[in-house]
Amino acid sequence: GAQDHDLMLRLGETARQIAHVPEVLYHWRQAPTSVAAGVDAKPWAFDAGQRAVAEHCERIGLDATVNTTEHEGIYRVQNTLPSPPPQVSVLIPTRGSAGHIWGISRCFVVEAVRSIVERSTYSDLEFVVIIDDDTPPAVITTLQDLVGERLVLVEHHGEFNFSTKMNEGAAAASGDLLLFLNDDTELIEPDSIQVLVGLVTGPSEGASGPVGMAGSKLLFDDGTIQHGGHVYFHGPHHASTGWSGASPGPLPLRPLAVARECSGVTAAVAMMSAELFNEVGGFPEELPLNYNDVDLSLRIRAAGYRIIWTPHSLWYHFESRTRIGKVLPRETEYIEQRWAHELRNDPYYNPRLSPLWFDWLEWPLDEPTFAGHGATKPDTFAMAVRRSIKRNSS
Repeated sequence: GAQDHDLMLRLGETARQIAHVPEVLYHWRQAPTSVAAGVDAKPWAFDAGQRAVAEHCERIGLDATVNTTEHEGIYRVQNTLPSPPPQVSVLIPTRGSAGHIWGISRCFVVEAVRSIVERSTYSDLEFVVIIDDDTPPAVITTLQDLVGERLVLVEHHGEFNFSTKMNEGAAAASGDLLLFLNDDTELIEPDSIQVLVGLVTGPSEGASGPVGMAGSKLLFDDGTIQHGGHVYFHGPHHASTGWSGASPGPLPLRPLAVARECSGVTAAVAMMSAELFNEVGGFPEELPLNYNDVDLSLRIRAAGYRIIWTPHSLWYHFESRTRIGKVLPRETEYIEQRWAHELRNDPYYNPRLSPLWFDWLEWPLDEPTFAGHGATKPDTFAMAVRRSIKRNSS
């Protein structure tokens, strides 16, 4: 019942490269007894799929357990952590800003750290907080009370530069692994950090390459998805905005329910080894505000490493709460000059999907193409997407 799944796993273990042809080359003939006609046709196929994934892990030397999920045909692979588990340095740039979330005033960095201290099941943590000159002393005192000797304070002087601050924090960190964390985040799932640790410490042999960085599922304060992996479709944009936090994404792939490879992840919550961070040169200080995580992601992939996004590491990200978002012209020029080809040829995307929307919705055949062949107006584009959603749900 899962012979095709098993075959693709075996091919993936030995093939140098697997290419996807982004065209409809044939239509699937569905028999009344096919799983495609209904999941009740072959219920044993899902058990067979679980065994196929478990045997795949064994063949590539991945010490992990494979469990079913609430979504049939979707399995969760939980990597066993190294013994002893490596130390993780949590890098948080901040100036101690405060704001209102859910009607309550909070200091963002304090609550970000508090959520980890109170909820995380991962114990070997170091908190490297990179502070600006104008960070209130009361914020520093509160952080010291929360984490004690595990706190490492790094002073950043001069104008705000996210990349510089993170590089300064990494230089002061002593952990084997670096967890990049925006100050306007809050931990939701207690095992989120160990999930990331399991991904970036997995085997490098017998698989399709080592994992260089792992990113998390992030939610806005209203529960919709803020980040589900980067999509580079004619620009360095995020994927899957607008779906509810519990949504697996559109059928039949359910891309928000499974850990998967992607071209990049946001540095709002992401993990990689300190060794690899130094190897690829850290964050680009030419990009002080935007696209620094895009550049880092693409350099990691250029070095031969994979990037994984996982829904099993879950956080809130109260984006743009601490600073007014703006893109500097020099940042756009820098990222375009350096990665023009990669930004227009994302191997994990399909040109038949709706451009500049990033929700894996198919572009309606009766609508003009958005990019490259005469762009539609935004309102026409939105109407086309709504018609596509209605068509897919009817």
